[in-house]
Order: sequence, then C-alpha cells, then structure tokens
Amino acid sequence: MIDGSTTPDVIRLIIPVGTGAKGVAVDEQTNFIYVAASDPLKGGPALVPIDGSKNVAVLTDVVALPAAGSGVAFNPKNGLVYVVIPARQSLLVIDRSRAARGW
Repeated sequence: MIDGSTTPDVIRLIIPVGTGAKGVAVDEQTNFIYVAASDPLKGGPALVPIDGSKNVAVLTDVVALPAAGSGVAFNPKNGLVYVVIPARQSLLVIDRSRAARGW
C-alpha cells in the first residue's frame, strides 16, 4: 500500500498475496482490492481479495484460477471481476458475490 498523498510517495504497508502478482483492480464501493497472483502463498494461481478497510488479504475468499492471471478489472455496474489468463488465451469472469460463498 502506497500513500500517494505524500511527496515523495511512501510505502505504508506490505500485504502478502504470494508471488507473481500481475494485476490489480479496486471496488471503491466495498473497499476491496483484487490481485491476480501466480502462487498465492503456495496454493497456485488465484485471485486474492484484499479488505481495504483492514488492509489484509482475505485468504478464505481466494478464487483459484486455471493458470496465472495477467490483468484484473472490476466493473462497478455489475460487480464482476475480469481476469485475463494468457496461457489459455481467455478472459475469466468472476462473480465475487458467488465466489465468496465457494461457488
């Protein structure tokens, strides 16, 4: 987490999400951040949600990916998270409300 209100920008906190993080998206309404990582703490490729109000990864709600993700986008109009999977030449669409319940 970087504090952009300071000059120069200052690192305020490091939130572990595993290795190979290659995409991030923010849901400003719920204050959640989504990170695609290739090895979330040794569990394999996954989308890692971070609770921005507590600045912690919510490891109980990690969504496994079929391969490493390389880009993440969040659509506030429908609540869906999109993750590009280059190895599969595909775009994965994740309904975060269902994913949190173990879809």
